[in-house]
Amino acid sequence: ARERNGPMELIPASSAYNKTYFLKRFARYAGKPAQPFLIQAGKYDRHVGRRGSVTSIPTDRGKSVWISEKKLVPFAQFLGWYISEGSLSFGDGTGPRIALYQKKETSYKIRRVLNDLEWKHAVALYKRNGVHQIYFGNSALANWLKQWGVGSYDKRIPPFCFEWPINLRRELLEALLAGDGGVNGSGSWVYSTCNEKLADDVQLLISLDRGPANIRETRASITQTKMFRVLKT
Repeated sequence: ARERNGPMELIPASSAYNKTYFLKRFARYAGKPAQPFLIQAGKYDRHVGRRGSVTSIPTDRGKSVWISEKKLVPFAQFLGWYISEGSLSFGDGTGPRIALYQKKETSYKIRRVLNDLEWKHAVALYKRNGVHQIYFGNSALANWLKQWGVGSYDKRIPPFCFEWPINLRRELLEALLAGDGGVNGSGSWVYSTCNEKLADDVQLLISLDRGPANIRETRASITQTKMFRVLKT
């Protein structure tokens, strides 16, 4: 929306109350310039585990994480992979563990992102299903991620991501789709999640650049778990 002589911008519905705005059915939102930022150690709630770590977990415990300008793209990719395929654990004695899961054949995509971010990590193979667990430790990053959810049912896209410029939003979306989405037989983009609020987030992320997307409620074929599918034709 925009005011009479202003630029098109993203506004909350509440701010438009009793005001005159010009609307477009689909207006691509260019976003704002993304700035480097610091994920500061000690700023967020400390993890519940004891101090110390297991040597098998590559860790930068206690260190702040600086996302420089050149690392904004791989960070957006990491965030998409984490939301779709990641988990956090705060075990006693081991400290926080950030883990991402992907099939052996495609796990190199996640490892490449972590290498671009210069984050040391290790890989374990689950032989039963051929899935790689890619994991590492960093208390500052883990507690920052914790703000946006830990499990499948409570993870969200951080609000500031919707203000990112188009290129970063696209990197985030492509990583989300690579994890829990894809293209169906009719050529539509599909993102599937058991988290209704995350489905709303993905719908908004798509609509800011690609136009309107729909959400359909369905059931998982085996477990009958309620699922939400975001579709963009």
